[in-house]
Amino acid sequence: MPSRSVRRGGSTPTEIWVPTLLWHGEQDVFSPVEHSRWLADRIPTATMRVEEGAAHFRALNVMPDMLPWLAGRAA
Repeated sequence: MPSRSVRRGGSTPTEIWVPTLLWHGEQDVFSPVEHSRWLADRIPTATMRVEEGAAHFRALNVMPDMLPWLAGRAA
């Protein structure tokens, strides 16, 4: 991993250079969707997807849509 992608003490979202998918439930009360929107605005390579009506534990339901995105980056 290039040293610029991680540094001691943390990094800023603007330094993330790999494709990043932010998938968030609109009704998530544990981690508000605004947090992901904030990140999406700052990560240059971010793709943001909001699941309308979904809460925090929706990952299993969207996995069929999420896996192709991940598989496309594994090649």
